[in-house]
Amino acid sequence: MENIIDIINKAQLKTIDKDTFLSIASMCSFIPKSITENNTWKKLPLSAKEVYRTLVANYDYELGIAKTTHSQILNEAGIGGNATIVKSLDTLEEKGFITRVESKAKSHHYLMPYQEKFYATICNFEARDFSILYTVNKKIKKDTQIKQVTNKLFFKVCYNLSCLGIDEPQKLIDKYSSDGNQLRIILSMCNYVYIAKEKNLNKDINLNKYLIDSLKRGNITENIFDEKTMNTIKNILINRKQNITE
Repeated sequence: MENIIDIINKAQLKTIDKDTFLSIASMCSFIPKSITENNTWKKLPLSAKEVYRTLVANYDYELGIAKTTHSQILNEAGIGGNATIVKSLDTLEEKGFITRVESKAKSHHYLMPYQEKFYATICNFEARDFSILYTVNKKIKKDTQIKQVTNKLFFKVCYNLSCLGIDEPQKLIDKYSSDGNQLRIILSMCNYVYIAKEKNLNKDINLNKYLIDSLKRGNITENIFDEKTMNTIKNILINRKQNITE
């Protein structure tokens, strides 16, 4: 009986026979120029490049994954220790060169999308997607959850900026969209500007323009106003919090 991998191979690789399949796979056991000439690749640490080369050498085009252990990477790549390997794998994953997948075996498994694209180009077929067969590593799930929380925070900041009467807030803070810490500070800045407006503080400046200019300059700080004004605002916030909790 055919397994899912056989079905994927037949569906996406059409009528290619096994010998041709293996022959082409052996031709693809190196890193293509489409990767090595990529600026992202060029900026990678040497250790990450060596780890990637080791994964390519252990990539199984039939299964769509690279299977290897840290010890094997250490022996074949000839770099540092286990900490260096883990850091290199983290870097490769962060840059999209690999994706860790869960495995009950001692060996670790990695999806390698760039190698699949390379293989597909050689075969003149559509690139196969093996991600449906494998469970993405828990670390990636956690990273995705963090990203979802950050996205909600980005929406909240945009909403608060809109409430202040600032147009197209998403464009104004787009470069901070994935930075949770910066978004939290911007949220505080919005609150401070709101209170300054409400209590008629800093009457001599256009508060919206002041906030917009600060964000455009990248001046992301909780001390958006002078010390006296900030102390007044913080005291107001403290009093409001006390009133709510009493």
